[in-house]
Amino acid sequence: MSMLKKAAACLAVVLTGLVLVAAPASAADYPVSYFGPTVKPKSGGEAGPVHGATWARGTITWYGRGVHLEGELRIAPGSGCRRVSATTYTDDNDYGLGKRSTSLKCAEGVHKFVLDVPADRPGGAGLVWICLGDDALKSIACGGDYGRGDGVG
Repeated sequence: MSMLKKAAACLAVVLTGLVLVAAPASAADYPVSYFGPTVKPKSGGEAGPVHGATWARGTITWYGRGVHLEGELRIAPGSGCRRVSATTYTDDNDYGLGKRSTSLKCAEGVHKFVLDVPADRPGGAGLVWICLGDDALKSIACGGDYGRGDGVG
């Protein structure tokens, strides 16, 4: 067999192997839930978080060891500085797994945010509690326990 034919055969084997390798999981492979002032969780909790005309809304992507939130924080005129925080819990809401918050936003209007909140246990979080906070890190309004499958579009 000529050197050229050997190289072509080798290349064919390599390319076939690349095609057979499974693609890594993408965000589309994980459950997504919605939260916001018009999305009431199945737990019976309040929709939200909302405080007057200030609110947060967005999506929760549920991963094996954490959650990823992407959303918008609306700060109404005269409401002062606000932030969004999220806390992950076990399925029975018994044990807090992790908490993260955005930086403080003081300008009126709509601000985009992203939060990655840990839930370092097998299966990840069962519930997420989402709150609006003030400049002293005090929660002023919270949305109910959002779980996997809440507000699924």
